[in-house]
Amino acid sequence: MIRMDYTHELKRDLLCIDVKSFFASVESVKRHIHPLESYIVVMSNPDLDGGLVLASSPRVKKEYGIKTGSRRFEIPKNSKIQIVEPRMKLYIKVNMMINEIFREFVSDEDIHIYSIDESFLDVTHSHALYGNTYEIAKKIQQTIWKRLRLVTAIGIGDRNFQTIFPFFHSCSPF
Repeated sequence: MIRMDYTHELKRDLLCIDVKSFFASVESVKRHIHPLESYIVVMSNPDLDGGLVLASSPRVKKEYGIKTGSRRFEIPKNSKIQIVEPRMKLYIKVNMMINEIFREFVSDEDIHIYSIDESFLDVTHSHALYGNTYEIAKKIQQTIWKRLRLVTAIGIGDRNFQTIFPFFHSCSPF
């Protein structure tokens, strides 16, 4: 077995920022509902039994077990779940607003976009302006909440794998 030696790799201060249930959260905010309290499912082809869930709010996941990849026929009839069609243009617009918030804390070259709702930020050079890594993470999290009402989870580490690792173990952010 080959063992990787990372001892000579430069250590960085990295954040992995994930917007919880991004599409469903954006739809919740647009309806003036807290993203963690809503019962929203974003679904393609909702008129068909085979309609595909693209995102579900945390409450829907917890109470109904409906998650990305679930089908329309799996959603209980007469439930509290509100099914909405995706609005990709809106999600891209909100993603751009989130990226603008990131740019308040780091330079463009320190933002590494992984997906529409997840990015890695290298905050190594931001400490003099914004504090330690934990303080920067909290400030970014609070700024996103204050401006956009979106809930984020943030992993902290000195390598990309370490920042994303907590998400695979369902750890609470911070």
